[in-house]
Amino acid sequence: MTTTKHWAKKIRKRNKNVVIIPNAIDTEVEQWKNHLKPDRPVTFGYIGAGFHHHDIEWAELDLRDVPSIVPDLDGEIYMEMTRASKGYKWHSPTEYGNIYREFDVSLVPLSSNEFNKCKSPLKLAEAAFTNTALIIRDVKPYSGYLRHEKNCLVANTPQEFKEAIRRLKNDREKVIELADNLRRDFQHWEMDAVNQKRLDRLYTGQYPIS
Repeated sequence: MTTTKHWAKKIRKRNKNVVIIPNAIDTEVEQWKNHLKPDRPVTFGYIGAGFHHHDIEWAELDLRDVPSIVPDLDGEIYMEMTRASKGYKWHSPTEYGNIYREFDVSLVPLSSNEFNKCKSPLKLAEAAFTNTALIIRDVKPYSGYLRHEKNCLVANTPQEFKEAIRRLKNDREKVIELADNLRRDFQHWEMDAVNQKRLDRLYTGQYPIS
């Protein structure tokens, strides 16, 4: 089992017995519960651990004029690079979903390279289940899931990122619309539903490749 068509294509070179089943969000876990956004100025956030400098450099993210939060980690300079108004410290895998409570729009300027193409589109599900809107680059692993102006704003150049941030800064209704549509699009990525697909494959061998 693997998470994307791109990975499956690579795996089939060595093992043709491969099916695609997405990653999922367990909405019964505390970090993913009750993500109701408060009434506040539209706030922008970036979630990423180390070694994402190229993503931020490519997008030329400049967050000095908007409420914003990015990682403030030892050895990283994300706050300096983006001029964000707030930083957050390292969160464990059982806690990091809580960071989404701090902002309304997730920025996803992923670089296009072979390593990133092999990732799963989990950030889409994370945003969906936390009522968070997306400004996102249309690259694998996200291509094919994005509906510009419907469940996200696609930004494929630094200028498009700037324009999208400027637009959503003063348009909470659009932020809510994008987040609502994203959640509807990814509701089937909830853990119980995805686990059922895994069980179907394990016990019947009849889960179709998608």
